[in-house]
Amino acid sequence: MRKTRKQYVEVIAKFGVEGELYPKYLIWQKKTYPIDAILNVHPSACYDHGVALLYECQIKGKAHKLFYERDRWFVECP
Repeated sequence: MRKTRKQYVEVIAKFGVEGELYPKYLIWQKKTYPIDAILNVHPSACYDHGVALLYECQIKGKAHKLFYERDRWFVECP
């Protein structure tokens, strides 16, 4: 299994009336990327990082994994 590290990122998100959490924009290295679609959401074990809520998102036509854990967002980096 490959080694990864958490890279905490800024996310602009929206809460729905039932408490659902929707990430809308990912801010990475001072650039803002709109999240085009949320493809799937489920709990996930993330390599060496424990369990988080995994948002499989589409950004600029490509699938990306965005994790939410205890009030913070992160991506996995090699």
